[in-house]
Order: sequence, then structure tokens, then C-alpha cells
Amino acid sequence: MITTEAIVLSRTRYQDTHYICTLLTKDLGRISLFVNHLSQKKSRLFNLTTPLTQGEYIYKRSRSKRYFLIDADPLSYHLKLRQNLKHLQVAMQWLQLFLSSQHVNQPSPKLYTLLSAYLRYLPNSAKISNINASFQLKMLHLEGLIPPSLLCSECENAATSLHHHFYCEKCKPPPARPIPEEVLTLYTPLIESRSFRETEHLVCPPNVEQWISLILQKFQ
Repeated sequence: MITTEAIVLSRTRYQDTHYICTLLTKDLGRISLFVNHLSQKKSRLFNLTTPLTQGEYIYKRSRSKRYFLIDADPLSYHLKLRQNLKHLQVAMQWLQLFLSSQHVNQPSPKLYTLLSAYLRYLPNSAKISNINASFQLKMLHLEGLIPPSLLCSECENAATSLHHHFYCEKCKPPPARPIPEEVLTLYTPLIESRSFRETEHLVCPPNVEQWISLILQKFQ
């Protein structure tokens, strides 16, 4: 049997009382566990396999190389986060990012630590848009998909536009979109901020979060 710390990303029913739970684990990356005979009558395991729940999960590997959940102990249900619709929506967006980007059995301890820390802080955030933008950029940076500074992918001069990659004025292709000055200014501070207080002190206009989402779509 194997024990690992994890955050539940999703739970999908495939028979009346059988489910597949996808977890982001601290040491094994993304894995899927089969959970048999699960129902709300067994409230403990039912709650422990709900998305956003964080705990220690015990499972075994079958001869067919599938993982089956044996037991689990909670670390956090993130109840405070679930009490606010905006917080919950942002957190669920983060889970979807991991579901769409993480390969199975690819260890990503830094990404796990990032998600865990941001889920803990999110209910206390006074500037959700800052925290969301910071999380998305840090995630892309940790995955090696974007650099810590906005540099042209062709010549490494300062980038000023975006089209699948970052480009400077000289190298940009015709379809490239100019990056607003406020995004150019905030890009590196959002990635390199070392505390949530520092992140929330940044002045982020509304279009910054929209552009961060655009960068995410281009590079994910």
C-alpha cells in the first residue's frame, strides 16, 4: 500500500456507487484512484474525495496497474474557501488548470506546494484578481512555459507583443498583439513576489487579469 499527501482535483462517477478520483499528489504528480462502493451514507470517504479536499490518501496498486483507494485522513477541507462563491469559482478554475495541464505520474512537488499555499490563502485575500493572476503566472513559470521576464523569443530584447510567443517590436509577426504597458510592468513582480502581502500591494488594473488569462491560453 502507498500513502501520499494530495489535493482532490475531480471526482467522476462511472457506476452507481463507483467513482474515479483524480488527485494532485505531493510526490507522484497527478494520479487517478478508483473508489468502490462510495455513497453519502459513507460520509467520511465521500467528503474526503470531494474536489478541493486535501489529505493523506492510502491506496494500493492492482495487477491491472490501477490504483484503488483504501482509506484517507483529512488535512483540510478548505471550508472557509467554500463559503464564498467568488473564492470557490477561482479555486475550481485552478483545479481545472491542473486537470488540463498535468501529465499522469509526473512528479511536481513545487506545483503541489504552490496550489496548497494559494488555496490556504485565497479565503483571506482582499484582492482576488491579484492572487489569481499571480497564481497563473507562477504556475506557467514553474512548468517552464514562460520566462521570469518578458523577453523576445527571437532575440531576447524586451518583449512588447504576444502571438504564441513573446516578441519585441523588431521581431513581431503581423498577427501579434501589443501588450499593454501595465501588463509589461506587472508581469515580473507577479511572478517573483515572495509573499501574498507583496502581491496584494501591487496595483493591477482590470485588464491585467484578462491579459494573464490570454497568456495562459497561449502557453498552456
